[in-house]
Formats: sequence, C-alpha cells, structure tokens
Amino acid sequence: MELKDVKELIDFDKETVKKVSDVYDKKALVLKQIAQEKETIKNKTWEEVEAKVKERKAQLDQKIAQDVKVNDAYYTKMAQELKATYDAKKGEWEKELFDRCVK
Repeated sequence: MELKDVKELIDFDKETVKKVSDVYDKKALVLKQIAQEKETIKNKTWEEVEAKVKERKAQLDQKIAQDVKVNDAYYTKMAQELKATYDAKKGEWEKELFDRCVK
C-alpha cells in the first residue's frame, strides 16, 4: 500500500467516524425531542382532563346543592304534615293507649 492509499483510507475513516458521530448526535437530538413532545402531550392531556374534571365537579356540586334544597323542602313539608297528624290524633291516641292499658 502506498502512502497516498493510506492517507485516503485514513481520510475515509475520519469521514465515516464523523458521519457515524453525526448520526448518533441526530439520534440523541431526535430522542430528546421525542421525550419533550411526549412530556408536552402528557401535560396538555392532564390539563384537559383536569379542566373536564373541574367542570364536572362544579356541575355535580351544583346538582348536590339543588338536591339539598329539594330535600330540605321535602323534609320540612313532611315534618309539618307529621306534626299536624300528631296534633290532630294526639288525643285519640292517648285515649286509645289509656283504654288498652286499663282494660
């Protein structure tokens, strides 16, 4: 092998090493970009999910508040009806209990 051939081989080897190094650098850059994009997508998705959950929670809280009002009104109405029934039947029930106990 002549000196010229050896120099060409060395130059070719240097070029090949540089190309391989560039490919590895590009691969590392692409992997880094993929990781960043993955993180961006994950964060965006979580923000969307959190927004939907927050919205749904607000809807449910509002429905619960409405249900509480309805239930309170129903309870008040039934308590009044029960008290009215008790007041109306109190004397009759006392007499019936007294009669059952005495007989």
